[in-house]
Amino acid sequence: MKSPNWSHEELKLALELYLDRDFSWHTRVSDSTWEIVALSELLKGLDIYDQTIMDSRFRSPSSIRLKLANFKSLDERFLKLAMDNVGKNDVVIWNEWHGNYKSLKCDCAAIIKKHYKKRPSEVLKRYLSRFDNMPTKKIDADSETKRIIEMAKGMQNLTANLNDPILAQTIWEQCDVIIDAINKKAGNEPIREIKTHAGINQVSIKKDVYKIGEHVQNTLNELIKHNRLSIYDISRLTDPIWSKNVLHLKCAFLIELKEGFDKNAQLLDINGYVRYWKTEYVINNKKYCACKEWFEYMRKYFDDWVSSLTDDRFEIGIEDFCKVLDTIIKLDKEKVCVPVSELKKQLSFISNLDVILEGLLTSGAIANFQGEHNKIIVEDYDLLFEMRKNPKKYIRRG
Repeated sequence: MKSPNWSHEELKLALELYLDRDFSWHTRVSDSTWEIVALSELLKGLDIYDQTIMDSRFRSPSSIRLKLANFKSLDERFLKLAMDNVGKNDVVIWNEWHGNYKSLKCDCAAIIKKHYKKRPSEVLKRYLSRFDNMPTKKIDADSETKRIIEMAKGMQNLTANLNDPILAQTIWEQCDVIIDAINKKAGNEPIREIKTHAGINQVSIKKDVYKIGEHVQNTLNELIKHNRLSIYDISRLTDPIWSKNVLHLKCAFLIELKEGFDKNAQLLDINGYVRYWKTEYVINNKKYCACKEWFEYMRKYFDDWVSSLTDDRFEIGIEDFCKVLDTIIKLDKEKVCVPVSELKKQLSFISNLDVILEGLLTSGAIANFQGEHNKIIVEDYDLLFEMRKNPKKYIRRG
């Protein structure tokens, strides 16, 4: 089912993000950029459309990047002429609002307050915090209690820089006590009661909040069950440097168990301390154990990573995927635009080529030439070459 045309409200929210970010952000944005993931969740949660018409591709990160690319083609800062396939409503919203960002942001705050009634994930809460001081925001506490809450949250954020995990956990929990006490006195819903999603379509896995260790294990089970971890993802999860930089762990999130070696010994670090749970996770016929050194302040980093996982990878083998990309790059060098018929002729051995091309169009790597469906051009060379360099990142596991 084709997604409905973007409403004016959705276009305003997309334009607000576009105008809020600088030149460097636009040159490195991808489907896993946290702002893109958050806006996708926000648009999916608006009550503008009937929920029954929404499928997994409705306002996906890829479609949002494509919409931002339309605005980019209208932006004189990028010295690029508008493409013929830019929607009329895109032009109308751009002309009306791009020169008045302050009013646009206030308008967006009103749209969110009116149309978004769901519980946001941690990533979306971080995204929505930019609208906290807008005139449409209802202030439930007086200025002094609000200032105390902001200070407590600020101290929690600073714990990410502490090298002592016990101290970081203590500060985080004490700040939670202060925030809960103020919310309870003001009659607000306690922060601790907000559901924690499992990362699968942003659906809660339990009505009550799990402790961080249970949350990590349950979410990992869900990711494996729904085939959400690619070979590329596994390579990062077994990398101690990536695990430290992204998840703030002291060791790799996953270790692969080696056959013929004592399992208990493999769960120890170099100092002889047990760092991994004994539970075994089978991924690609290999056995792994997960790090158990989790503290509450790490929850936001874990949830941010889970929310960054996309479910729009290509159903194709690595070798065939590389052949598709190489053919597009080759034909692009020879011609201004690439006829789809010629592409299909050279890649006739790939059964689902139409689906792959549609995915590349959605991702923004290629585009239809001036609205013609039988010709394509390379739209984003950086993304195309990134796909060619790291194909495992863009295809499904197995």
